Amino acid sequence: MPSKFLYSPLLQALLLFAAASLFTRYLCGSYFGASLDEGIYLNGGHRTANGQLIYVDFFSFIGPLIYWVQAALSTLFGNQLPSLRWSTSLSVGAICIGAFYSGRAVAGTSAGLLGTIIWLGVWLDLPNRMEVNHRWLSSGFHALAIAALLGASASSRIWNWIAGVLMGLAIFTTPSFAVCAGLVGVYFLVADRARFWPYLLGGCISCFTIIGILAAQGSLQTFIEGILWAAENYTDANKFPYGRFPSVVPARYFLQVYMGAICIPLFFLLVAGSFAWTRDRALVLPTVLCAALFTTAYPKWDAYSLHFISGPFFVLCFALIYRLIPEKLQHLAQGLSLAVFAYFLISAWALPDRLTMIPTRAGTLMGDSASERVMASLEARIPAGSSLLVYPYLTGLYALLDVKNQARHDYLQPGMMTALDEEMVLVDLKKSPPQFVFWQNFPDADVLRLWPSSNPGKYRFTRLEAWIREHYRPDMETTESNIRGQVWVLKNNS
Repeated sequence: MPSKFLYSPLLQALLLFAAASLFTRYLCGSYFGASLDEGIYLNGGHRTANGQLIYVDFFSFIGPLIYWVQAALSTLFGNQLPSLRWSTSLSVGAICIGAFYSGRAVAGTSAGLLGTIIWLGVWLDLPNRMEVNHRWLSSGFHALAIAALLGASASSRIWNWIAGVLMGLAIFTTPSFAVCAGLVGVYFLVADRARFWPYLLGGCISCFTIIGILAAQGSLQTFIEGILWAAENYTDANKFPYGRFPSVVPARYFLQVYMGAICIPLFFLLVAGSFAWTRDRALVLPTVLCAALFTTAYPKWDAYSLHFISGPFFVLCFALIYRLIPEKLQHLAQGLSLAVFAYFLISAWALPDRLTMIPTRAGTLMGDSASERVMASLEARIPAGSSLLVYPYLTGLYALLDVKNQARHDYLQPGMMTALDEEMVLVDLKKSPPQFVFWQNFPDADVLRLWPSSNPGKYRFTRLEAWIREHYRPDMETTESNIRGQVWVLKNNS
């Protein structure tokens, strides 16, 4: 007689995790991108792997786990970007596990599986969003906590404890998950006291363990200072209207861009209607977990930020709709769902045929011909191992060019960073001037487009720019691809 494990949700979830992680790594891991944010975590992980301390030796205001994970990958794989993106690939696999258990709790195994693979297919067709980001990692931890809470009985102390541990890891990746974890804890305290204590214990153990590590490293105080800095400066500069996209949405990616903004309010409307109609208690915990997850996007309600939390919402929307389909039509619905997934998967699988393979110092990547030309010109001018300051923000160049930044700050976001941050960068540059500066000279209109709530008084770092002009000369300009800027060379640099 076949083992029950062969038909268990756990095995299905593990197979889904493996397939989703491998598909994401194969189809998206090699995508060329010099993003604003990815290099923050790649360079921070590289610095950590080389013995530098987060918060002490380089600037950060998020949790340490993304840096520790990237440091481990950097130690294992060096500067190979496709392998450094394993953190995102595995996080997407974890999100699929949580989404599967959410859909299964509401409408059964078929709904959970089908909804999850459709969500995965949609995102695999948008590879530029599968870059390294702390929000992928924290969403992965949260998704595994969802699976632990929904996949085990309420009386299972060990799984509630594990869920608490995972929530603690999410907090020390993206600090806004503290609100999410707290809301779930309040729900258990009020409605399900048996879950509350093991959940609280697990969260306390993981949080205090990480605090202890930071204290032992001598970086706890600077970590707290980073959190306080974010509380004072981050929110105003990064407040986005709900569902905002910074430019015209390409027709090809309309669904992907707006999925996060569409599925979240749609889900709550469906849940409200379902509660009123069926009063089904199976909807309660998945709804609580999603409502709590929604808070983690604050204050960035733009479509990009909502992408990271869209998985559970989309699958729950799918599951609620699936419940309304008459039994006679469910096989048809399943076939249509598989056809939609196949369409997106085939589209993503054909991506390498639509792009150029670009040999870079960070590995062979898929990009367009303009990106290939820009990388060739930059590599010809800036040797590997050189010292470089990317100003103000295109941090992905550090990994792509295999160069080092000697300043404490890897970026200076216009509209957010303070005069003190500018002064700290100036002190570092005067102490050890980099050989090159890549100046991405944002017009004020671009600052407003990218960060609409930014303080106009912080758009330019005038003292730093004056120092660059005094000590560097413009050498070459890149005008193609998404890497637009000027390379400046130290005047006494041969």
